[in-house]
Amino acid sequence: MNKIFLREQILEIRKNLNVQKVESFSDIIINTLISSELYKKASNIMSYVSFNNEVNTHGFIAKAIEDGKKISVPYIDNKNKVMLPCLIHDINELVPGYFGILSPDPNRLKLIDEKSIDLVIVPGACFDINGYRIGYGGGYYDKFLPLLRKDTSTIGLAFSFQVIDKVPYEKYDIPVDFIITEKDFIECEVKNA
Repeated sequence: MNKIFLREQILEIRKNLNVQKVESFSDIIINTLISSELYKKASNIMSYVSFNNEVNTHGFIAKAIEDGKKISVPYIDNKNKVMLPCLIHDINELVPGYFGILSPDPNRLKLIDEKSIDLVIVPGACFDINGYRIGYGGGYYDKFLPLLRKDTSTIGLAFSFQVIDKVPYEKYDIPVDFIITEKDFIECEVKNA
């Protein structure tokens, strides 16, 4: 099965989830995340900002800020085709950016060093049990994840139907370390293999 077909198939299922399911499953996933040792030990966290029917991270970002964590979110530099981590102090600072996703204001970017990040919350259309993912086709996380420290943990957030046995991957693809769904906390088998 190829990536494009899998991405379209899974995103179609996700698109058809009703708002109540997205919210209730997201609440379970986020509660599991903030109860984890990974979250408790991390002081500098980068998280995607959810849009469409992704696992909702808006409440997570607000909670992490309230808990005194340093929170950064992605800014997509479309011209240079890179993703930059930018510190925020309030989710209300964000403005519509790339593809309409809430993003740091390009006139007020507070860039941080990716090597300072302890934990990254990663989006995806689809994950497999080894942590490999199919993103949305931009390749931004594939370029960003190798820049992190080796001991930085990565967690994919997904609804359970988004986790399958195996996704096709290339040698440059970097798997996440953990996946949290509304049903499971998965410790992935492969670490940067």
